[in-house]
Amino acid sequence: MSLLINAEIVKHQQVATGYWLLEFLAPKLVAKAKPGQFVHLNCAVEHTGTCLTSDPFLRRPVSIHRVDSERGTVSLLYKVVGRGTMLLSTKQAGDLLDVMGPLGQGFTLPTTDDRRLTTGIAVVAGGIGIAPLYFLVQRLLDDQIMPVIYIGAHSAADLLVVAEIKALGQKERGHTTTPSPGTHPKGRVRGTRWNGPINLDVYLATDDGSAGDHGLVTALLTAHWDNINLIYTCGPKPMMRAVALLAKEKNIPVQVSLEERMACGVGACLACVCQIKAENKTTYKRVCADGPVFNAEDVVWES
Repeated sequence: MSLLINAEIVKHQQVATGYWLLEFLAPKLVAKAKPGQFVHLNCAVEHTGTCLTSDPFLRRPVSIHRVDSERGTVSLLYKVVGRGTMLLSTKQAGDLLDVMGPLGQGFTLPTTDDRRLTTGIAVVAGGIGIAPLYFLVQRLLDDQIMPVIYIGAHSAADLLVVAEIKALGQKERGHTTTPSPGTHPKGRVRGTRWNGPINLDVYLATDDGSAGDHGLVTALLTAHWDNINLIYTCGPKPMMRAVALLAKEKNIPVQVSLEERMACGVGACLACVCQIKAENKTTYKRVCADGPVFNAEDVVWES
């Protein structure tokens, strides 16, 4: 069940040119949120919770970037791409934000019943696609599952929250160490439960070579096929399509987080449908309600 709340913004800052990180207080939303879900924001100018204008009329969907259970806050990482997000970027700490959420179907996390899928997990991000994947990595680590992260971007300036993701591994979790069989390519025990800081493997690629490898993030991914059993990805559609097609050749399951223009955000208006394969035919699913996360093998990718 989603919530409709006026949440107080506690922090709002520009983290790179065109990119903003917004944190608001919403403990009830924190308790309900799952990785891959999103919130629907009223970006119109507000004063003490009362809208002074209805422009823009439609809400804007933004992925849940991270949650802080202790502080009861939700953070959103977004890029200014139009009028709605431009207005959103003008809001300040202390302002009230009209939030609806959490919405959509998020990522399906592996269970300990299938040990194969709790090891060899790759998280693949392209540009602002890192936004929902941070929350996923946060939850995987809380569940004692250690992913390997691959992040691609146009340039070093577009590589976001890399240091913050590495810092997630340094959090004390206080679990008993019980190694499970298999070894990591760098010698670490696969599926290990840990009770102290760990060093996450984070691989970077940029189109212009200004940081990490010079080239596409998919090239980094293909160098580690033998160690991958499951992939989560979010980013530009051509990148996700490439990841899906490459993984299909290796019979590796992939969960993709799609993005479409939305209006209502709850599945009523059918403005955000995408083509999905079902029972030997093509059908349409609503990205806002049936997604945004889908199994890649079900998605009809444009050629």
